[in-house]
Amino acid sequence: MITHPSVERVLHGKRGILAGINACVECKCVMSAVTLIYAAIDAMAGLTRPVDSVETDSNHFKAWAERYFLSFLDQPVTPAELWGARCGVVHAYSPESRVSRGRSGRTVVYKWRHGHRPDDPLLASHANTSIILEVEVLVEAFGKAIELFHGRIDAEPALKVRVDHHVQGLLCYEPWHPVPIVVAA
Repeated sequence: MITHPSVERVLHGKRGILAGINACVECKCVMSAVTLIYAAIDAMAGLTRPVDSVETDSNHFKAWAERYFLSFLDQPVTPAELWGARCGVVHAYSPESRVSRGRSGRTVVYKWRHGHRPDDPLLASHANTSIILEVEVLVEAFGKAIELFHGRIDAEPALKVRVDHHVQGLLCYEPWHPVPIVVAA
């Protein structure tokens, strides 16, 4: 059932973003996990926008990624490259985006830490021109990023005001179980 959202429920609830990401990882659905991570970064970035702003844009995404997420990746990725990767995945299910085609950044391709064929020729063909990120690293980095974000919400009153205002616009669902009715005979 739909419920009043909080950052905690949206991220950590039984049907929250992390549950969805972890379900995709468990099923080895690479692109579904990556798509949810980018959607989650979008949602968290949207919470940081000014109170009077009704839309999140690339600047909010890149600022959130730079402040909370990118330092936890195992290789250098610019905010613009991450934005381009997000656009490629979300809009075209592809590593290509306007950012990478415009030469403002490299493409990003994804692999499993222990599940990719070691001599994968397609992955090898991307090695010189693309960033290759492990899905598990993305998941771990996002987990660390939201821990850092949670800490900053409580430590920065202006951020808390923005987050508390915008979180009310997020969708949040919790499982609902019908209450069994027993009729006495």
